[in-house]
Amino acid sequence: MSKIKNLFLNISEDIRKTYSKFPITIIAIYILTISVLIELNSIMPADVAIQIYTIMALSIIGILFTETLTKDNYVKAVGTCISFSIGVLFNSVLKNNGNDFFNRLATAYVMILPLLSIYLMSKKQNIKFEEYVIKSFSNLCKNFLIYIILNIGISIVMSIFIALILDGNHFKILIKVLGGILGFYYIPSIINSFSNMDTEVGKFIKGLITYVFTPLVSIMIGIIYIYIIKISISGELIKKSIFFILSLIFVSAFPVIVMLKNYEDNKMIKKVINIISYSYIPFIFLQIYSMNTRVGEYALTESRYIGYMLIIFEIFFIILLILKNSKYLNKSILVMAILIFVGTVSPLNVKEVPYKSQSNRFKKIYGNTQKFDELSEKDKKECYQIYRYLERNDKEEYVRISKEEKEKILSYDQYSKRSNNNYNEIYCKNEIDGFDISEYKTIYKLEDFYKYDGFNKEENIILKNYNQNINVSVNLKEYIEKMIEYNENNAEKMGEYDNNYKDINNRFKENNILETQDTSISIYLTKFSFRYNTVTKEITYISLSGYLLKK
Repeated sequence: MSKIKNLFLNISEDIRKTYSKFPITIIAIYILTISVLIELNSIMPADVAIQIYTIMALSIIGILFTETLTKDNYVKAVGTCISFSIGVLFNSVLKNNGNDFFNRLATAYVMILPLLSIYLMSKKQNIKFEEYVIKSFSNLCKNFLIYIILNIGISIVMSIFIALILDGNHFKILIKVLGGILGFYYIPSIINSFSNMDTEVGKFIKGLITYVFTPLVSIMIGIIYIYIIKISISGELIKKSIFFILSLIFVSAFPVIVMLKNYEDNKMIKKVINIISYSYIPFIFLQIYSMNTRVGEYALTESRYIGYMLIIFEIFFIILLILKNSKYLNKSILVMAILIFVGTVSPLNVKEVPYKSQSNRFKKIYGNTQKFDELSEKDKKECYQIYRYLERNDKEEYVRISKEEKEKILSYDQYSKRSNNNYNEIYCKNEIDGFDISEYKTIYKLEDFYKYDGFNKEENIILKNYNQNINVSVNLKEYIEKMIEYNENNAEKMGEYDNNYKDINNRFKENNILETQDTSISIYLTKFSFRYNTVTKEITYISLSGYLLKK
């Protein structure tokens, strides 16, 4: 009983400490939690409730940064007002589907400010960065364990109570209680984990890092060296997955190395730290080689851009780790923040650079002929993939070719022979140039829907507009079956794939309004594509976008 009492005393003490350092942040978190628990959407329009939640969540990020930055109450008050204003600004843009720059700016705000808050917290502790990391890790583990125990205990007790006393009704109460634990305890405890370094690191954490994590990291690095020896002897090509594997090793290994530095007074541990740190350096060159090979073949994409950013971070991190015995290692947080800023807000952002890279690749392949028919099958396929990548992101303007050539590109993969001849793809697009909405009251943007595997024509899919909290159910079985039937009946008759594409696309334009189970809402499709097995008619991929028309 005394242990349970001490547990709750420790919880209340941690919350008190967090509140004393970040009072406005904690109050804002509690207000947001209460707002969610009382379900504002039940007493006001759902879209208004969602906007309130969004504004509060964005404001909390800025308020936490302000309270970490200063103790001056006046500055805190001004910072709170500015944070709230930023939340309102971002919400007003995002609720209208925003624009690309503001979306990237909001992403930078959400990612960079928490990093800077952690950086400021670490500087205020007056301890080495490696000690700050291991204590933060220890706090996070302890608080997570307590959170899980509370959730399990309360879930069991309340489930029994609801099942026996309330006759199995009102399970919503349990969800709200668990939500309350999340907002009133766990989120403040996460902030406390990074700001309170009073607790000592226990033997369990030290043993976990020294005798479990470190051997695992050493084994992973050893496996990579064995693999390098293997491909050197056999002459095999480097696997495409090597970049992902090496990145995973870095992300899992180097936090362990930083925490292990707390025990480097032990000569053996210090030797292990040095071996792992220096032995990873060749892997960076392997990552660069792997990434350059992929980019050289298929140009830059968003994921490859992020891969290069990770490589840059790895280089800076290892330099800071080795330089002057990790004296400046905390600057790695600032390096990460700068890279996020470059990747989101700067002209060299994660969107524009890949588009330009893909565009340059396309121009290189197309050359001076400007004739799709004259390209090799390999180049046709690559042109198709590049154009689809740009088209999915509404960046077709990066490819300056005639409309007829674009139609040929889009139709290529749809009707060409595949490595597996049992598969076919239908792709339709309808450029909006005005349409009759006289029988409808409002138009809402439909959130893009796509699914790669396991799509069942018999199932109802849920299409959404998050800003207005609209969910509609629609069954595409009949619609898909008619498109497949029409496609297969006309494929041989139409012959040339450019004519074939035009024919199926024209039919789509004439039949692109779907009725939903809610008779007051229809779906106006602007894009619709799916891939199917020509034998079993199994759907392996489906994608659609458009608008919700509400009567």
